[in-house]
Amino acid sequence: LILGRAGYTRVHTLSDARDVLPLARALSPDLVVLDLRMPTMSGFTVLEGLVEQTAPDEFLPILVVTGDASQTARQRALKLGAKDFLTKPFEATEVLLRIHNLLVTRMLHESLRAQNELLETKVKERTEQLERAARQAEEANRAKSVFLATMSHELLTPLNAVIGFANEMQKNDAGNLLPQDVIYV
Repeated sequence: LILGRAGYTRVHTLSDARDVLPLARALSPDLVVLDLRMPTMSGFTVLEGLVEQTAPDEFLPILVVTGDASQTARQRALKLGAKDFLTKPFEATEVLLRIHNLLVTRMLHESLRAQNELLETKVKERTEQLERAARQAEEANRAKSVFLATMSHELLTPLNAVIGFANEMQKNDAGNLLPQDVIYV
């Protein structure tokens, strides 16, 4: 009733606590307002079930609104996963402000989760690019090594013959080279 008057449109009210978990699974709510004292099932049991079915990286704000003002109930609810706790009687303005704050926090968590997913995707893409570049560099290095080995062999074979022939010419056994030609050889 308070939420409807405040302009919230996707509000589902349940009278049987056993319907909460299946509906939450089906709808993926942005917020759950939960009473601890309900017929057929304890609000603590519902709270545990909601937390269990919520993904670890998801932020589901659960506001407990109850007539049980004991410190034990408050601590237990918050320990089980409730994000806020109000006792009855309450002021509608305070409930709306707390709901607004919890929804803003959820929106920020969702935004952060979306940014993290985007960053993870970008990191994955960049890692793949770097791995491709590393493979290409390794292939280029192998090709360079093969080329140098081939060229070394191709150059050394004729050079050995040239060097051997130059050594023989330098001896000038026939004596037909000028001293200047022997120096050049």
